Order: sequence, then C-alpha cells, then structure tokens
Amino acid sequence: MKRKLLVKRSNRSSRSKNLSARILRILGICVATAVIVTATASLLPMNSLITRLSTQQAVTSADFMKEELENLGNTLKISAKTVSMDQTIIESLNSSSQEDILNEIKYLGEALDIDNIVVTDATGTILSSTSEDDKIGSNISGRNTIKMALSGDISSNIGKDENSVYAVNASSPIFNNGAIIGAVYTSYNLDNTEFVDHLKEMTGDEFTIFSGDTRINTTIVVDGKRAVGTTLDPKIANIVINEKQEYTGRAKLFGKNFITAYYPIMSGDGKTVTGVLYSGMDHTEIEKTFYNNIIIIFIIAIISIILDISIIAAVLKRGLKTPIEKVVKAASAIETGQVDNEVLSMINEITSNDEIGMLARSMEGAVNSVQLMSSDISMFHNALISRDLTMSVDKTKHSGIYREIMNIVENLFSELGNILKEIKVMADSIESGSSHVSSASQSLAQGSTEQASATEELSSTIENIAVQINENAASAEAANSLSIEAGREVNSSSDHMNEMVKAMDNINLISKEIGKIIKTIDDIAFQTNILALNAAVEAARAGVHGKGFAVVADEVRNLANKSAEAAKSTAILIENSMTAVDNGSKIAAETENALHNVVTKTNEMSSIINEIAEAAQKQREAIYQINIGIDQISSVVNANSASSEETAAASEELSAQAQSLHEMVNQYKM
Repeated sequence: MKRKLLVKRSNRSSRSKNLSARILRILGICVATAVIVTATASLLPMNSLITRLSTQQAVTSADFMKEELENLGNTLKISAKTVSMDQTIIESLNSSSQEDILNEIKYLGEALDIDNIVVTDATGTILSSTSEDDKIGSNISGRNTIKMALSGDISSNIGKDENSVYAVNASSPIFNNGAIIGAVYTSYNLDNTEFVDHLKEMTGDEFTIFSGDTRINTTIVVDGKRAVGTTLDPKIANIVINEKQEYTGRAKLFGKNFITAYYPIMSGDGKTVTGVLYSGMDHTEIEKTFYNNIIIIFIIAIISIILDISIIAAVLKRGLKTPIEKVVKAASAIETGQVDNEVLSMINEITSNDEIGMLARSMEGAVNSVQLMSSDISMFHNALISRDLTMSVDKTKHSGIYREIMNIVENLFSELGNILKEIKVMADSIESGSSHVSSASQSLAQGSTEQASATEELSSTIENIAVQINENAASAEAANSLSIEAGREVNSSSDHMNEMVKAMDNINLISKEIGKIIKTIDDIAFQTNILALNAAVEAARAGVHGKGFAVVADEVRNLANKSAEAAKSTAILIENSMTAVDNGSKIAAETENALHNVVTKTNEMSSIINEIAEAAQKQREAIYQINIGIDQISSVVNANSASSEETAAASEELSAQAQSLHEMVNQYKM
C-alpha cells in the first residue's frame, strides 16, 4: 500500500511538472489546427474551382473538335457536290473514259485539298479513285453515303469503310439530264496529324481521335512519339462505346493526370459507336504546383507555431511555471510532513494578485494549519512517552478538518486510558483463571496417562487373538486346498474307471464278433471234412491212380478236424473271457458309484472348510478394524495427555504474562 501511495505521489508530481508542457502542446495543436483548417478552407475550394474550370475547358475543346468535324463533313459534301457537277467527269462517264476521270479527280483533289475522291457508275462500281485502297472495278454500293448518293441524296458521316482508314466521308449523286449516272465519294483521313495539331494550337488542349477504342491520331506524345495504336481505358470505353454516353472527369493517361472529355462518334444510322473524340488538359503540373503550395503553407505554419510556442513558453515560465513549481513544492512538503519556515518564505515570494497569488495565500494558510497541528500532536507524543494519558489541548485554535483530527487524537488518548483500565481488570481475571486451568489440566493429563496404559494392554490382547485367528484361517485354507486336491484325484479316478468300463464293453463286443468268426471257421472245417470224405471215396474208385489224391484228402480231413478242435477251444476261451469281462464290468460299476459318493462327500467337506476359512477371514478383518480403533483411541488419549500437559504449561505461562501485564498497566497515569 505504501509503495502504491509513493507511485501515486510521483505521478502527481510528474503531471504538475509537465503542466506547462501540456499547455504548450494544447496551444500548438490549436494553432496547427487553425492553420490547417484555414489552409484547407482556402485551398480546397481553389482546387475545386480549378478542376471545374479545367473540365469546362475540356468540354469546350471537345465541342470545338466536334464542330470542326461537322464543318469538315459539310465541306466534304460541298466538295463532293462540286466534283459531281464537273462537266469533264460527266462527259467521261458517258464515254466511259476512266483515264480522263482519274486526271480530273486528281486535279480537283489537289485544288480542294481532299485526301481521296472516288467516282462510281450507277451501280456503285468504282470507275476511278485517287486512293490505292479503293480498287477500280470493286463495288462500294454498300457504303452508307454511296447508298444515299445513288438514291439521290448528299450525305456525310465519320467511319471506316472496307479497305479504308477512319475518315470523314461524303457522297453526292452525279446527274445527267436528270438521271443518276454515278456517284462521287470524298473523304478526309482522320489520322492526319495536321487536324489535331491545328486544334491544339487554337485551344492549348490535347486532342485524340479513336477508331473504335484504338487511338489513330493524337497530340499526346510519349517517349518522343505520338501515342497512336494504344487503346482506351476499359472503364471509360464501357461508358462511351457500350453505353453511348459522354464522359467528363479525371483520367490517368500514360502516368499523368488529365481533366478529360470523351464524346462518342455515332454511325450514319445512329445505332453504333464507330469511334471516340477526346479533349483533355494535362493537370499533372497544376496538381504538383497545388501540392507544393500546400507544403509551403504547412512549412510556414510550422515555423509560425514554433515561434509562437517559444514566445508563449517564455511568458508561461515567468508568470505561471515558476510560481506553480513553488506551490507544488509547498504541497509536496505538506504531503511528506516536512513543513518548515523555508517553505513559508518560498510561498511569500509569490506576490501576484492573480489566481496563482490566491493559490499561494491558500497554501500559506494550509502550511500554518499543518504546523499548528504538528505542534499539538508533538505535545501528545511527549505525554505518551511520559505515560501521562490525562493530557489535553485547546482545540478551538484549530478549524475544519484539523479540529476533527485533534478531536480524534484526544479521543484516542481517552480511549487508550479506558482500554488500559479494562486490560488491568482482565489481567487480574486471567491470572486467577489460568491457575484453575493449570490444575484441571494436570488432573486431565494424569487420567489420560492411565487410559493410555489400559489401551495398550487391550491392544496387546487383541493382537494375540488376531494371531490365533490368522493361524486358524491359514489351517482352514490349507485343509480347503487339500480337500480340493483330493476331490480332483477322486474325479480323475472316476474318469479312469469310466474309461475302463468302456474298454471292457469294447472287449465284450469284440469277443462276440470273434465268436461269430470261430463259428464260421467251424462250419468251414465241417464242410472241408465232408469234401475230404468225398475225395477219399472218389480216390478209392480211381484205384491205383487215386492213391495220391487219397493221401491229400486225408491230410485235408486231418487239417479240418484240427481246425474244428481249435475253433472249439477258442470259443471256450472267449466264453470264459466274456464271463470275466461281465464280472469286471459289474465290479467297475460298483467302484464308480463308490467314487461318485466319495466325490460328493469331498465337495461337501470342501464347502464346509471354505465357509470356515471365510469366517476366519471375516474375524481377522474385524480384529484388524478393532485394532485400528484401539490405535486411534490410544493416539487420542496420548494427544489428550500431551495437550493437557501443554495446557497446564500454557496456563502457568499465561498467569505469569497476566502478572507482567498488570505491572505494565500500573505504570500509566490514568
């Protein structure tokens, strides 16, 4: 907070020191604004007037060029009429003498100063021409002026016909005895620089003729050459050519600013724009001069402002800045509490009767009030050092907020005395109460010690019970594991017994199949024996020749008898085996049932052992919670014991401090 106050004071001091600079800045801004407004108010209307006059000049020049073209068209019509009335041409037409016609129109062209003269017959076919562009024998009846001439009218227009340049054209019919026998076509090429140069000499403006949107003749020179072949600005072309409107205003041509006027040149039927007339004034130098004048005015204004500010600064320093600085120093002294006679003498140096002088007198009164209040506060300070709280001053010599401050100081002294009296009473009470608290705390500490001892014994007993429960739980878990393992072994034995029963059943089935096979062998031996008997009979019939066969028959019969005996023996063995297998199956079934009973009992025993283990686990958890609770009780009892001892010690210390406070309060005079 103190740092913020210092920053605020520093800011106020900086602002006061810069007051004169602020006044000078404001005056400078005001003077500069006045100069700028005055210059703008005078120069802008002048610039607007110059632009308006230049625009009017461009329009006048464009009208003049348009009028000159109209006059040129009328002149060409007169010339065409004159040529059409020439008797030599009429006679040459009747005789179809093209050479005579050519000689005559060349002579007339030079005499009338016409660029081109063309003579056609009644069908519009060229008979003779002074221009190589119009070929003899070609038909030009499609040209608008020729068409009108062949219909008996004299006309003119501005345009570009096939195989010709952009020109002013005129045509007149050639009559002979009232009949149209041909037409005369005259033209003045508009790419002739003498035409635009003549206009520039008369007006001083720049002129340009466009064929379509392309410059074919101009007085504007760029890099030492006329700017022919260049095109019209697309925006202006859209207005003049597409919209068939005149355009006047500013335009930038070849890097320079012009005030311009553009007029469309309409075709003979008035439907299309064939070209554009331009008149303009180069405004670049005028604008440059205008802006240079503005710069000069601003330079003069800046110099004037600097001089004015210098004079005003000197006046302000003598009559405003120095007195204000003294008042600011006095205010700073009041702010920091360093008020002395030097401050008063500095303020007394200000003798003016203006607002600054009034401010100095007010500051002098403020310094006196602060000094008086400082003197009375020093008296209170000395009384406080001497521990005399009965001190009082004459508050009537103070006024306003200073009287309120002294009232507050005196009230503080009075309140301080009352507080010390109350502290004395409270110190006595604290001293008495702390003795009782100390005694009670000692009794509480002794009881807490006994509780802690009993709690520790109970905790030890619970821990022993927990150990026994943990051992029971471990035994139950081991028994449960053994029971589960025995159940697994019994289940495995039962499974093996089932497999053995299945194997005996398979043996029984196979024995029955073998019995069938043995019976078949017995039948085969019986049949073989019969066959051997039949063979012996046949051998006896054969006599000597059947002896060998009889021997074979005997051997076969012996083999058949042995096979029959072996089959009977095997059948007896198989029957005995089947009987043994049946007995084994019965025993295996009984064993399997016994194993199933063992598995059931083992599962029941495992479930009971598992329940015993779970109960032991719950008991172990309960004992653990009881043990935690006992530990917490033990901690609380120990804490209470420690707190009681600390409370007893604090009570004794509080009693000593209350006694010391009582002695300190007694030192004051109340």
